Amino acid sequence: MLNETEYLDELLKKFIEIGIPGGTVIDSEGMGNALVCQNKIPIVGGVRQLFEHCKEGNKTIFSIVDSEEKLSQATELLEGKLIDLNEPGVGIAFYYKIDNVIGLS
Repeated sequence: MLNETEYLDELLKKFIEIGIPGGTVIDSEGMGNALVCQNKIPIVGGVRQLFEHCKEGNKTIFSIVDSEEKLSQATELLEGKLIDLNEPGVGIAFYYKIDNVIGLS
């Protein structure tokens, strides 16, 4: 999930360069933003200050990475080479192994 969406185009270009040619990008929104910024829950005092900079939304990227080498390169991009997801508010990434895929050759 990419909160700092100004990095999206460059990140996707870099993914292509390291051999990750496809994926799906969807608009998304964090739970806090959805509830607080759209006034769906009442909040008091200092809690409102945590959300004083409401954002339009995030981008969520789904992609299949077919090798440990490409995964390592993508992780490097996300941990400082292009952006740093370790910085608060930039975004988060996670991966998990998939045993089987249908419809992808």
